[in-house]
Amino acid sequence: DEHGAELRAAGDTRATIRAGSEGPTGRLPLEGVTVLEMAFFFAAPYGATLLTDLGARVIKIEPLEGDPIRNMLGFPEASGMHVFQGKESLAIDIKAPEAQEVVRQLAARADILLTSFRPGTMDRMGVGPTALRAVNPDLVVMNAMGYGIDGPYADKPAFAPSISSGSGMSMRNVGPRVRGAADASLPAEMAESTRLASAAPGLANPDGLSATAVASGILLGLLARARTGTPPRMLTSMMGTSAHVLVDQMLGHRSMAALPAPDEELYGLSARYRLYETAEGWVFLAAPDERGWPVLAEAFGLGSDPRFADAGARLAHEADLADEIGKAFRGASAAEWEQRLLAVGAGCVALPGEASEYVFQSDFGRDSGYLAPAEHPMVGDYERSAPSMSFSRSATQALGGCLTGQHTREVLRELGYEDAPSPIWPPAASSASERRGPASPPSCWISRRRTRPAARHRRARRRRR
Repeated sequence: DEHGAELRAAGDTRATIRAGSEGPTGRLPLEGVTVLEMAFFFAAPYGATLLTDLGARVIKIEPLEGDPIRNMLGFPEASGMHVFQGKESLAIDIKAPEAQEVVRQLAARADILLTSFRPGTMDRMGVGPTALRAVNPDLVVMNAMGYGIDGPYADKPAFAPSISSGSGMSMRNVGPRVRGAADASLPAEMAESTRLASAAPGLANPDGLSATAVASGILLGLLARARTGTPPRMLTSMMGTSAHVLVDQMLGHRSMAALPAPDEELYGLSARYRLYETAEGWVFLAAPDERGWPVLAEAFGLGSDPRFADAGARLAHEADLADEIGKAFRGASAAEWEQRLLAVGAGCVALPGEASEYVFQSDFGRDSGYLAPAEHPMVGDYERSAPSMSFSRSATQALGGCLTGQHTREVLRELGYEDAPSPIWPPAASSASERRGPASPPSCWISRRRTRPAARHRRARRRRR
């Protein structure tokens, strides 16, 4: 209540809110907002993907061979489907002067420039933030870097495992399972390093966390421009975001309690916050609050046990408490325990017994609104994650992914170009070893040619149904 007296004395300070029309508008929150994306892989691009669900138009500039994430898996395009949902792909040779002019024309029409290239890369090609702001002074700029724009690591490439290791997220994910020792042999250290690297992304992944920061930052930039009339230049980094996520480790004091860590079997963090096997299936008990102990004591028949008489005793006999709760759970099924404990306000959920992706991509996911139908030019109909938020009056959308250069023709026509290949195809090379392609438009430039097979397969599936 540090500020209680001050706030109570101030009285009613609510700002006047403009009344909106009754009922849903049906419009997308970011309708009319255009993002020009010049970024690779996941952290920055997926931030823009989140905005497409809200109606933003995202034009992604890609090299002729596509964003490298598209081919990280054995099946072409599979690894990029999630990242390119709702976007328009323009494949051009950014080193060509004609292509750089295309970028400048797009920047003149855009609201946001999103880039993740290392410092100076875009400037050397004449399409850096400063040059594009000269074309469009109202352009909001988001630099989404790995380590920032200056400092000793600014020029280093960043990937989720390297950021995870450098920030300490790998260690946090692995926890006390790391068995390193000062006198360990080299083979032992190598084996332990391999285990640590394998857990680097873990549950807290710098890619997804950073993408959320990118999307949030862009929205704040739009708000700042609307309120002040001045478009900001912003910076977010994977390392900086990871530090905020790990804030409880970044700062400390002498009396700071140790961070909770899972047990050896990785069942949970304490006797009242962990997995238990029942007579049929497993449950997760989540009732660590001391105020809820009387309810648990009655449910498990432990109210008269002196080992658990008070909070101190329960802490001293933590292992015994876990054993006793485990014995009680084995007296009934997971479904029965879930129903019994939820009825008295104790957190307990029966595990479905399947991998999470199968649970998510099921009637449960559809009925809960976690899934949405979409369409991809290559794979046809598929289900994707639904938009991460919904609104009482505004709409959202869930669009499918796109192929490399799928929208090149349309975007260039919008700028007034005819079907000439010069703005997107690299100039003739001086030798066969330097030549990057034939002197004709690449197949990805003509998107319809590549989408017809998928359309044929969809029609065939419908006929079979």
